[in-house]
Amino acid sequence: MLAQTVKIILSPFNPNIEVVGPMVFDVRSPYSDKSVTLVVNPNIIQYEDKPLSPYGVKIRQSMASQNTDQTRIIHLDIKSNTEEVIYFKENKYKVKLLNIGNENIQGQNFPFFEFYVEEL
Repeated sequence: MLAQTVKIILSPFNPNIEVVGPMVFDVRSPYSDKSVTLVVNPNIIQYEDKPLSPYGVKIRQSMASQNTDQTRIIHLDIKSNTEEVIYFKENKYKVKLLNIGNENIQGQNFPFFEFYVEEL
């Protein structure tokens, strides 16, 4: 049985995707200090850490994904809609938004989103 806490930090120093049991979580816009859009199981078609970039621009990571029929898009907010139940590969999971905040990394604040995922 899966029971896992996951924290996704939106910074150039951290990937905005996390593997949670058999699923992949991806935070996308729109998001704020009160709500978040979580994409579960996007099809990652390309991911590069420190890719070569044109024009000498330094990039930490690059990712391209597309939604499939197994992709679920969840909109959660910290006040009234903190959890949602999703189905994946014949299993049922509860995804609960625990916290939204900022984390200071190298002198800059970056938003983070913390979730608790439990197989039901």
